[in-house]
Amino acid sequence: MRGSQPKFMTIVFLKDDAQKFPYDSKATGKDLLERIASPLSIRETYLFGLTQFRDGEHYFIDLNEKVSKYAPSKSKKTGSKDASTEFILYFRVQFYIDDATKI
Repeated sequence: MRGSQPKFMTIVFLKDDAQKFPYDSKATGKDLLERIASPLSIRETYLFGLTQFRDGEHYFIDLNEKVSKYAPSKSKKTGSKDASTEFILYFRVQFYIDDATKI
């Protein structure tokens, strides 16, 4: 990687607490979701997803795509720490079930 600095993104959780995560440009959304879910002891990752907030709404990202696809253009190129180019994803419930005992 010849001196390249690691890239970071911010993940905002359900209670609005946030944490920075390093990410590899080759990692998929699924890779990241599993890394987030593991320390939370979440086994049913299929119930959750990652969203991007655009135009006042949350849009779920395709977990099979590389996470870097969703990074702001400027941060992809420079690793910029400018707030307007900060890479933020949200950990959200994607599917609800009627009976939690079925999990």
